[in-house]
Amino acid sequence: MLTTLAPVQPQHSIESVKPRTQGMKQGRIMSLGEAAANVVVGYVLATATQIVVFPWFGIETGLAEHLTIGLAFVGVSLARGYLLRRLFETIRMRSME
Repeated sequence: MLTTLAPVQPQHSIESVKPRTQGMKQGRIMSLGEAAANVVVGYVLATATQIVVFPWFGIETGLAEHLTIGLAFVGVSLARGYLLRRLFETIRMRSME
């Protein structure tokens, strides 16, 4: 004996279900903080990587040089991270209008 099941009706239409994040946005200060944290972690990892990898290529430098090389890129990296975050936040907010 076969029984057929009645189709389940959704309780909400797709249009009535909105993501919880709609209308919420990341502020500029939080964006800057996130970008700064990303740069600091990246700086530490990059410096550690340089210390390990440079000798493989015959590049011998001291810790001061490794730190200076890393610092040369910190400002650019911070600006890049912040500006990209703001760009994507703007795109996200416009798409929700």
